[in-house]
Parts: sequence; structure tokens; C-alpha cells
Amino acid sequence: MADKQKHVLICQPDLGWRPPAPAEPCMTEAELKREWQFFRAETMAGRLLRSGLISREEYRAVMAENIKIFSPKLGKLYDF
Repeated sequence: MADKQKHVLICQPDLGWRPPAPAEPCMTEAELKREWQFFRAETMAGRLLRSGLISREEYRAVMAENIKIFSPKLGKLYDF
């Protein structure tokens, strides 16, 4: 398990400065989990391709299916 480090912004309390709000809402836990699963599937498919266990066409088919399952927004972008 990786060490968890907190990023702390130090400023003088009398300045009244607040960090800017994020432009987009943070990812939900479910979205983060899907992105991680997509990353793992992409990594595994890439390793299979590099080791010669699947062809480039099979790799493309696997990645298209991974995009459909794990990242539907990306699938709409690429029209899968």
C-alpha cells in the first residue's frame, strides 16, 4: 500500500485567502473504479500484444470492448 501524503497549502490566516473551487466536480467512487478497471484492462491487452499472444486486430477489438464497458463517454467520443 502506498504512503498517503496530504498536500497542505500554508498561508497566513489573516489574509482570508481561500483556494479556488475545482472547475469540475470530483469523480465519484464508481467512476474512479471504472477508470481504474479500464486502465488495468488496457495494460493487460497491451502486454498481450507486445508478447505476441494477440494480433493488432484482436487488440483493437479488445480495446473497443473495454471502452464500451468501462468508459462509455470515451466510447461515444470514438464512436464505438
